[in-house]
Amino acid sequence: MERADGPPSGVVRSIAAETSERAVRENEARLAGILHFAGEAIISIDEGGKIVLFNRRAEGMFGYEAAEVLGTPLARILPQRWGESHARHVSAFAAGDQDWFAREMRGEISGLRKSGEEFPAEASVSRVRVGGRVVLTALVRDLTAEKAAQAALAESKKQQRQSQKMEAIGNLAAGVAHDFNNLLMAIIGGAKVVERRLAAEDPSLPDVTEIRHAGESAAALTQRLLAFARKQELRPQVVDLHDTIGEVQSMLGRVIGEHVYLAVDPTAADSKIRVDPAQLDQVVVNLVINARDALPESGGTIRLETARVHFSDAEIFSHGHVSPGWYVVLSVSDDGSGIDEAILPHIFEPFYTTKKAGVGTGLGLPTVCGIVHQSGGAIAVESRLEEGTSFRLYFPAYEGQAPETVESLPISDSRGRGETILLVEDDPFARQFTCRLLEASGYQVVAADGPTEALEGCTCATGGADLLLTDVVMPDMSGKELAERLAVCCPDMKVLFMSGYSGEILSRHGVADEDVEVLLKPVDPDLLVQKVRVALDGSVRRHPPRSGEA
Repeated sequence: MERADGPPSGVVRSIAAETSERAVRENEARLAGILHFAGEAIISIDEGGKIVLFNRRAEGMFGYEAAEVLGTPLARILPQRWGESHARHVSAFAAGDQDWFAREMRGEISGLRKSGEEFPAEASVSRVRVGGRVVLTALVRDLTAEKAAQAALAESKKQQRQSQKMEAIGNLAAGVAHDFNNLLMAIIGGAKVVERRLAAEDPSLPDVTEIRHAGESAAALTQRLLAFARKQELRPQVVDLHDTIGEVQSMLGRVIGEHVYLAVDPTAADSKIRVDPAQLDQVVVNLVINARDALPESGGTIRLETARVHFSDAEIFSHGHVSPGWYVVLSVSDDGSGIDEAILPHIFEPFYTTKKAGVGTGLGLPTVCGIVHQSGGAIAVESRLEEGTSFRLYFPAYEGQAPETVESLPISDSRGRGETILLVEDDPFARQFTCRLLEASGYQVVAADGPTEALEGCTCATGGADLLLTDVVMPDMSGKELAERLAVCCPDMKVLFMSGYSGEILSRHGVADEDVEVLLKPVDPDLLVQKVRVALDGSVRRHPPRSGEA
């Protein structure tokens, strides 16, 4: 029997049910609010694959407002190629396949923004029960920044490996060049001396000339190795880029052939730059030959242009960067086959070549790059397949007055007058050749195989020596240290340096000062004799600057 003073049991059950439903609705509303403002992008779909939840973070990620996508297929925010995979997930979800969703699934996908832009993302997918029904819910994380950081790190590591590789090859090249240049000095110099002694009709003359040419080619190859490794010694001068192009134009015509049209358009009003003239010639010839090789057999056009540009801010190009200021631009363009986009990032790597075996060394463009960088410039490259390639080289413009050139002495005025030369050279081939050359030129020579013997010889020689001609890098002490020691006992002795090394190695040994004369091996015999005469006549510094000396 029911009690008269209480509500009927049915009413109690009804109130309880309403309370429960209200609590569920409140919980769902609270959950919906939490999901909407969650820090991760959250997207849910129903059994039909339609979006039923699209929170605020998802709106920002995909560019849609929730009202635009709710009730629409999830495929709307996925690239088309993901359609099949998405369909399998929806089908398994609709069929209630418990094995398929036994555990949370996580993986990388691609999202599609409202703008049509694709972006990398990571999705963690699981089944979630909401309001009495199960929905398929994904937590989505935009990986764009992360992928960019990974790509930047990978590129940085690649550049570091490339730098280490070039540094290792450069150090090896510098070491080999030192020994090799000593040998080449004797080979090239000896061949040149013998050539002069032989009559024009002598049958041995062509063989000796061929020996000299081979030696000169070996010397050029050594310089190319040092150039791409940025270890070679540049001898910068103020030159006019227009003059350089004009000087090599006739030679380029013979190199590229009659089927190629060479168009020269020097538009820069002032094209003075400070570079090594020989290296600049090498840059121009190398780029023109590459352009010729890219043209079809029927021919084409290679265009050389100059311009003068100003950068108000620092600019980064495909290889190198420039600081604010004026630059002279050399452009070498062709209308040939172009460079594939996948190959373009590798063209400045040493020994990388797309030419047939035996045709390309893979040192051409790295050499160009090394020379341009050492001259304070940068390179920009543009290329399209079957449309051609354009290299733009930026050199800092020279704003001052070009210094007057110094005429070299005639060979007849370079002979000795009985002066004594202390020759210090640890390589026997270079020492013997230099000794014979100087004696034949009218000098008395005291030869030493190193600093120790030189110090003993100079001390014992009556009156010392008039000139110290010494190698820079030697086992016991450097040429600079030797010169400083000898200056104590022979204060009036002049100094002239030679070296098979160049660049930073000379800097480390303290003889890279512009006022200190250093002859780089292999030294031409005529140049060596001329420099000895100039040094004796007093136009060069007696010794390199000591520590603290200006």
